[in-house]
Amino acid sequence: MSDELRGILWPKGHRPDVWAIVDSAQDQRVYWTLTNSFLPHCCLFAGALPEALEMAAPYLVQLDPDDKFTDYLGKNLQRNLAVFLRCDATLAELRRHLRSFLTVKDSSGRKMLFRYYDPRVLRVYLPTCTNMELQTVFGPVKAFWTVGENPNELTQFEFRGKDMRVTQQQLGMAEQELPTRIAAPHSVLAIPHGAGGQTRVPVQLQGVGRGGRLRRSGAAIRFYRTISAPEELPFVDGVYTIPPAQLDPDVTVYAEAASRGEVSLTLETLQGGRAETKLQAVQLRLESGSAAICVGTTLETRRRLDVPPPGFAGRLTLRGAKGLTLYASASAQAGYPLNEGFSFDAPAATASFWLEGETAGPGHLELCVEGSPITGARRDVTVATIAPPEKRSVTLLSGAGAPLPLAMQATPAGLPAWWSVERRQDDSEDIRAKSGRATPTVSGDTLLTDAAGSFLLRAKADESAAEWGGPSMAFEVNLVRVALAENRTSVNSRFCRCVREAETHQFRLDCGPGGITFDADAVLTGGGPDGQRGLDAIRGGWVHRVVSDNSGARYKGGGTRQAKDTFALETVPASAGTLRAFAAPAASWPVVDNGAIEQIWRYLEVQSDMAFWSADAPEQRGTLLRIGWSFTGDYHCGASKTTRTVVPARLATIATAVLPSLTDMEELRDRQED
Repeated sequence: MSDELRGILWPKGHRPDVWAIVDSAQDQRVYWTLTNSFLPHCCLFAGALPEALEMAAPYLVQLDPDDKFTDYLGKNLQRNLAVFLRCDATLAELRRHLRSFLTVKDSSGRKMLFRYYDPRVLRVYLPTCTNMELQTVFGPVKAFWTVGENPNELTQFEFRGKDMRVTQQQLGMAEQELPTRIAAPHSVLAIPHGAGGQTRVPVQLQGVGRGGRLRRSGAAIRFYRTISAPEELPFVDGVYTIPPAQLDPDVTVYAEAASRGEVSLTLETLQGGRAETKLQAVQLRLESGSAAICVGTTLETRRRLDVPPPGFAGRLTLRGAKGLTLYASASAQAGYPLNEGFSFDAPAATASFWLEGETAGPGHLELCVEGSPITGARRDVTVATIAPPEKRSVTLLSGAGAPLPLAMQATPAGLPAWWSVERRQDDSEDIRAKSGRATPTVSGDTLLTDAAGSFLLRAKADESAAEWGGPSMAFEVNLVRVALAENRTSVNSRFCRCVREAETHQFRLDCGPGGITFDADAVLTGGGPDGQRGLDAIRGGWVHRVVSDNSGARYKGGGTRQAKDTFALETVPASAGTLRAFAAPAASWPVVDNGAIEQIWRYLEVQSDMAFWSADAPEQRGTLLRIGWSFTGDYHCGASKTTRTVVPARLATIATAVLPSLTDMEELRDRQED
C-alpha cells in the first residue's frame, strides 16, 4: 500500500474504524482474495446464495493497513473495486445500516438494486442528495472515500449533520496502462455432464476495455456474455469483436466446453496490445459396467470403478455423496472419503479404484478437473445390502410343481435383482448325466426345476456385478430327480362279497383284506458326490382320489341311504425307495332303516397316485405313477341274506400310467379332465 493512501485512511496510525465495501462482480479475484484473508467480513446480501451470485456479491470488510487484501485494494484503485469508509460501529451494526438502502424504488414503484458500493456510482450520487437523504446514507458513517475520475485522486465525503464536505486528495500515483492478458482459472475445461450444476468458467480479457477482438481457432469451446446467458457470443469467421467498455478496462466472458479439442485464443486490443493462450476441452469418463452403480457396505461387496485416460496432463478430482469411500484396491484397508474429494494425476492408462458405502441409500459420484466446479462425468450410486432367504438351502423335486419364485432381502426395498445359477463342483458325473440339463433354467424372477443335482443360486443387485463387483448373495438349491424302478401293484378280487355280518344288524359290501396292494420302487437322485444330498427332505406316498362313488341301499317304502369311503394320504420316507400301501374298500348298511332292506349297490372309481414332495415345498407335489381302479357290486337283499346278484362284487384295474418323470399332480389332473 502506498504511503499516501495509508496516510489518508489512517492519519493517526492503525485504528479499527476503517472499512471497505468491495464489489466482487468487478473482478472474481476479489472474492478469492478476500475469502483467503483473515479480515472480518460479511456479505451484504442475505440468506443462502447460489455459487455464482456469492462470487459476485458486495462484501463489507474491516481493513487492516498491513493485510495483503488491503494492499491488493490499494494497488487496484483504478479498477473501481471498493468504496472506503470510516465508522465506529460493529460489523453487525454497520452491515444492518448499509443493507437498509441496497434497494430503491423507481417511478413505477418497482424495487431495484442500488449499486452505491460502486465508487463510480457513489461519487456521482452523493453530491445530488438532500440533507435528509445524506442523513439516511451516512447514518453512523463519518466519511466515505471513492477513487476519482482521475485514478490518482481519492475523493473524501464527510457529513456533519448540516453540510457535506467534499475533499480531493492526491495519491501521487501515475496512471498505468494495464497489460493485455487472457486470464482463465483453468486451461482444461471438461465437457459438462447432464443438466444442472455449473457448466461455465469466467475468462477475463484484461486491458480490452477500449475495444478489441478475440480470435479462436475452433468451436470446441463456446463463449457467453454471462454465466447463465442462453445465447453464445457471435464469432464471425472465428472473430468476436469486443465493444469498448465505458467504465471497466477489463471484460469477462464465460467459457463452456462443447466438444473435445484444443482451442487457441488470441486477444488483440485497439491500443495495440496482444495476448495468446490455449484452452483444452476434454471428455471425462467413469466406467463401471452400467449407467447406475450399486455398491455394498463391506470389503467383499466393493465395486470397481475405472477412469480412462482423459488425454491431458493434469489432475482430476473424484467427489461423491457423504458415506462413499474410495479405495486404491479391492483389499485396501485405508480409503478416501469422497465427500471431501480425492485428487489424483490424470492417468495415461485406465486407472481402477474401488467404491464402498457406509449406509444403504442413494448417492452420486462425480469426476471433474481439479479445482473446477464443472462436473465432467457423473454416476448415480446406490449403496445396498442384500441377503439370502432365512433358509440357506432349499430342496425341491426336479420336474414337479410350479416355477420357484425368487426373492432376496434387500435394503433399500424394491432393489431389482439379476439371478444366475451354477452347478456345485462336487456333483458326480452320474448325477450330471441324469440331470438332462447342465443347470436349471432361470427365467426372470423364477427358477424352473428342469435339472437335477446341487446348484448355487446367485442374486446380484446389478447386472454387471459379475465383472465389476458389488452386493451379491447365494443360496443352495437341491433338485432331486425321481424315477420309477418297479411297479408291483396287484388287485385281488377273490374275496369280494356281499353278506350280512355275523351277530350284527349290518349288510356289508367289501373286497376283503388286501383287495389292492400299491407297491412300487422309485430311484431318487440328489446332489453331491454320492447323489444323497437333499434326499432327507423328500417325502412320498400314495394319494387316492375318488373319481366317482355311487353307493347306497334301498328299503321298503322307498327310502335310501348313501355311503362313501374316503382314502387318506399315506406317507412313508421317500428315501427308502419303496412306497407300499393297501386299499380294502367296504361299505355297510343297517338291515332295518324305517323299513327292511331290499337292495344294496356300489359303483366306485378311484385314481391312486404315487406322489412325491419336498418338506421345503409341500404344496408342490409330483406324480410318477397313476393307477385307476374300480370296485363294483349290486345285490337284492332280504332281512337275513342276499337273495339275488344283479352285478357281482368285483375289484378291477382300469388303467396304469407310468410317467417318464414327475408331473405336477394338479396339472396332470386338469389335462385328464379336459
